[in-house]
Amino acid sequence: YTKDNPHNGQILRPDDVVSLASSNFDPTRPTRFVSHGWNSKGDLTQSFSRAYFQQGNNDVNFIAINLLI
Repeated sequence: YTKDNPHNGQILRPDDVVSLASSNFDPTRPTRFVSHGWNSKGDLTQSFSRAYFQQGNNDVNFIAINLLI
């Protein structure tokens, strides 16, 4: 998620440089990570990103780690 897409995340895969290059990720912005926790399905990550951006912290890359994809 970024300020350009605060409600719809883009999937970044570690083995796919194109996914990063074609995303809104900006290496000049700070990057924040959230990990949804053990045995969770990651369905709260969109809520976390929305809350984060609503607090005015909008000039960041917000990456939600999901190991289930």
